[in-house]
Formats: sequence, structure tokens, C-alpha cells
Amino acid sequence: MKSFVPILALCCALSSVHCELFSAMADLEHLVYAERALADNLANYISQEEIRLQTLKQFTDQLTEKNSEVGNRPGQYLANPVNTFLLLKRLTADWELLEGLLKDIEGQALVHNITVYKGHFPTKEDVTGAAVALFRLQDTYQLDTSTIARGEIEGTTSFPTLKAVECFELGKLAYNNGDHYHTVLWMEEALERLRGDVESIIQRADVLEYLAYSTFVNNADEVQKALQYTNELLQLNPNHQRALGNKNYYEKFIASDVRRSQTKGDLGEDPSGVQRPQEDHVLPERQQYEKLCRQSPPKNLQMEKRLFCRYAHYNKPRLFLAPAKEEVIFLNPKIYYFKDVLSHREIERIKELATPRLKRATVQNSVTGELETAPYRVSKS
Repeated sequence: MKSFVPILALCCALSSVHCELFSAMADLEHLVYAERALADNLANYISQEEIRLQTLKQFTDQLTEKNSEVGNRPGQYLANPVNTFLLLKRLTADWELLEGLLKDIEGQALVHNITVYKGHFPTKEDVTGAAVALFRLQDTYQLDTSTIARGEIEGTTSFPTLKAVECFELGKLAYNNGDHYHTVLWMEEALERLRGDVESIIQRADVLEYLAYSTFVNNADEVQKALQYTNELLQLNPNHQRALGNKNYYEKFIASDVRRSQTKGDLGEDPSGVQRPQEDHVLPERQQYEKLCRQSPPKNLQMEKRLFCRYAHYNKPRLFLAPAKEEVIFLNPKIYYFKDVLSHREIERIKELATPRLKRATVQNSVTGELETAPYRVSKS
């Protein structure tokens, strides 16, 4: 019996070691799976980082390319309002997206270093103002939307081309401003440019959502067209709740409109197509102003015979050696044009001294007589 007790104790000890070993192996198997998951997550992280860095590189290349187009004459570049809009957009909406990509320590340090320039960065209101200025130019000179989208604006030397997404953003800015007239014009242009833009970040459904609604709001006589856009949107996204509600409304509107025509008779053909807002035509001065902007002054041959250019010294001793280059361009009232009065260096110096003193131009309120800013006058003086 004495020898039996040690043997029993040894068996118990061996059994205990085997159980601990089995338990450890189970834990190790879990570690294998954990390591595999870690490798998968790291691979996914690296993939996301590569995408992030590629996006940053593309943005950097875009900034470099666009800035190289400016050269040493930013004034000529910004003379084209399309360039102005794109510059403001890059430093607002595009920059916000970029900041979201700079999340690591080095990226945050970069953002911190750039904050010295951010005091001069435009705001979203500036981008909206640039878009409104573009719309105003479009209306005043009756420019075709596709012409502006190609950057073909008379008197400019730079011709930037707008992509589908940029036309979409202009339409969206108009929509958020309650301007459904320009929303339709620019969403239609975005839709057209989507046909050849396979890399666009916007989808056809994105454009149709705004286009369908604004087509109806801008001109209720275009309800059939609005319904057509809505049906196309529902083909792309059958569960689009707003489109489903609008489709039902448009169909009821068409049915009621048909009944109204049958009971009251035809009162004549209603205007169709994209209609400019009625408030734009309230003031006859506005129509006259736009007409004058579009046309050159009528020619007067008798007056033109009396126009001349000359070197003038006005009996001033210093002008005998370097006379003024004078051109009479109008007689009544008399308008003179003096050429090469200041050098380019002197002009730049005057601009440098004057810029800090510039303030937003104002107009006089016809009712109160007070000076106030106006959305149609964004110059500084």
C-alpha cells in the first residue's frame, strides 16, 4: 500500500501538466488567429494610407499645375472670372477635404505651419460671391453656359475648362441661393459634361435630383420635363424618397392643369424653357445697363473724323523731351486716354500702397439714402 500512494500522486501530477499544456495550446491557437487579423488590419491600413497619400499627391500636383499657369501676371489670370471661382473653391471646399486627410502628427504640423496663410484664405461666402458674379456676367452679356464652361470669355488670355463636378457645384451654389434659373443652366451643363467624364466623383443621379426640382420651380410650364428628369432619377435610384414624392406631385399637377385647360379653354401658348427670374426685369434701368454693356456706342462718322492722337507737351519744359501720348476718344463729353504715363514698376508700387486701404464699395439706398453694400457690387475702392 505504501508504494501505491506515490504512484497515484505521480499520475495526478502528470494529469495536471497535460491539462495545463492543453489549455496553453488553445490559447496559442487564438493568438494565431489574432496575428492573422492583425496582419489583415495592417494591410488594410497601409492600403488606406496609400490611397490617402495618392490623394494628397494629386492635390499637390493640381496646385502646382494651376499656380504655374498664373506665372508672373496674376492679374491677367484672374481677369477670367472662371479662374477666380476655381481659385476660391480650391482654397475653401477643396482645402477642407485636404485637412481631413492630414490627421497624423506630421500632417497636423503641416496644417499648423500653413495657418499663417489661412488669415488670407477665402470664406464660403467669397466662393458664393464669385459664383454670383459669374452668373451676373452670364446674364449681362447673354453668354451661353457651355461657352463659360470652356473658359471662353472675351478679353481674357486664360481659358480654364470646367469639369462636370465644377459645373455641378456652381449649380448647387445657385440652388442654395434660391436661384433656380441658374441651377437649371449649370446642372444641364454638368449633365452634358458627365457623358465624357468617366472619372467624375459625381453621379448622374446627383445632378438629376437638383435639375428636376429646379426645372419645375423655375417654370411650372416645364413640369413635363421635370417629370422626365424625375423618372430617370427613379430608374437609377428606385427608393429615392424625395423623387417619389415629387413624381406624385408632378403627375397630379399635370392632371389638374389638363382639366383647367379643358374647362377654361386655351388662353394662348405659355412661355416654355428656362425662364430668367421676373425680378431681374423689374427695373428698366437694369435692362438699359445690360444693353449698354453688350453693345458698343453707336458710330458717329462726323465725330470720328475729329478724333486724333498726338504727342502733347502743354508748354511744360519737362514734357518737351518726353511728351505725353494723348488720344481723344470722345468729344462730348470730352474723354482723353493717356498712354504710358506710369511704368509697370510704379503701378505695382501704387497698388502695394493702396491695397491695405481698400474697402468694399457701397451704393446709396434709394429709400433710406444710406450707403450700404450690395451683392451686385463687390468691388473695393
